[in-house]
Amino acid sequence: MSESEFKNSEKYNLELVEETSQHAVYRRVAAADPQMKPLSYHYYYFNNGTLVRTELVETPKPDVVVLSK
Repeated sequence: MSESEFKNSEKYNLELVEETSQHAVYRRVAAADPQMKPLSYHYYYFNNGTLVRTELVETPKPDVVVLSK
């Protein structure tokens, strides 16, 4: 898939996160909680306008801190 075809198909849920003259990385929300906080993202990697890799990344969960009195 070309980069332009990809951008046209995903234009409402897509963010460009890195771009050089030969390389581009896009991110879209893959899953969100009821408050619309992202739980995971799909990353799409393009080299010279061609999709070369995709990756699903879970967002880090905050550590639970238990305070005792």
